[in-house]
Amino acid sequence: ALHQARYDTLHYLLKDFCFSYGYSSTVLSEMAEGVIRQEQVQENFAGFAPVFDGRIAAQRNGKNLEQLIYSRDEVVGIDAIVKGKIFLDEKACKESFTQNTDQFKILHLATHTSINDSLPEHSCIHFIDDSLAVREIYNLSVNADLTVLSACETGIGQLKKGEGLMSLARAFTYAGCPSIVTSLWKADDASTAEMMIDFYKNLCNGKCKNKALHMAQLDHLGSPNHSYQYKHPYYWAGFVLIGNSNPIFEDKQNYVLWPFCVLVVLLFLIIVISRFRFKNYPQQIYTQPHV
Repeated sequence: ALHQARYDTLHYLLKDFCFSYGYSSTVLSEMAEGVIRQEQVQENFAGFAPVFDGRIAAQRNGKNLEQLIYSRDEVVGIDAIVKGKIFLDEKACKESFTQNTDQFKILHLATHTSINDSLPEHSCIHFIDDSLAVREIYNLSVNADLTVLSACETGIGQLKKGEGLMSLARAFTYAGCPSIVTSLWKADDASTAEMMIDFYKNLCNGKCKNKALHMAQLDHLGSPNHSYQYKHPYYWAGFVLIGNSNPIFEDKQNYVLWPFCVLVVLLFLIIVISRFRFKNYPQQIYTQPHV
């Protein structure tokens, strides 16, 4: 039998540190401060998954858009946790996205991309009916706290001095989103879906964005359900957080912990008071004067 490398036993920096990134010190400072919203968004989550299952011609810019088998499970699984709105198949169209960029706390795109290194403004993200280019994203008003680009190579592009990589992720930053989860290389459909669902579980438990992603990657690396080959960094290390790492949701554990603590304190007080009264009751009877 061929030897299987134990990628899970290697000492990755992930095991010691939690990371987030910035395009430049200036941009990072602006993103760390967040964005003052003119309108408070009410909806938690909008997930887009064109799937490209063959019912609609899936060829764009000379590129065959293969079926994303697990993208549907990814978006549906996340929606079960976050409770928002999902756009699948034909509903995951360009217009549905551009009309909803200011309505949700989180925008999640599980789809294909086309990256143009020489002309980064022509890089685009694909919907079921059309593509959205970088130059078009610049003109959007993204009111979300977080945009998750669950697609291939959304974080790579031409490097410009003082600006960083001119990528799809950078375009969403320019459009006003203070936090982006983006990919540094081609993403595996199955492992990405699984890891993204874990990421949202952590996020909804009140974890900071970078910590939520960090925990999801550690879970993938340590899962007993994965083969050693499946724990290669290719399957989990490609996604990074850029920008503001503040949590989006409150820590649900606090809502469970505080009532429990209050109950324990009340029970303790009841026991102490009961024991005190029981201890002193006979003494009070004995010291009563005889008539």
